[in-house]
Amino acid sequence: VVITNVLHYVPDVKQLFSEAVRVLRPGGRIAITTWDEEALSSRLRAAWINWSRRAPVYLHFNLWTTIQCSGFRIISVNTYSVGVCWKLKTFHAVLTDIPESQHTNTEQLGTEQS
Repeated sequence: VVITNVLHYVPDVKQLFSEAVRVLRPGGRIAITTWDEEALSSRLRAAWINWSRRAPVYLHFNLWTTIQCSGFRIISVNTYSVGVCWKLKTFHAVLTDIPESQHTNTEQLGTEQS
């Protein structure tokens, strides 16, 4: 699963990761690139976009924990600059276990993990 530059528009990332878990088998991989929420430039840009009402923007400060609590083991995290004042962060993770709540959902649907 690849998620690129969209998390800042998603209000509930737990639901997004739940869907990623649903479509992956254990051992499946996910790559996530998003704004570096710790960078001042990301905070200022989010504030400006929210203020101008162009789109709601959400910064997810505990993304590391959310990824791990969703059943993924983080393999690597890279933070890098794009231009002078823009930072992005990329997480690479592998699904280690399907959370118990996901077992129930897939059994109810009668589908296999793909």
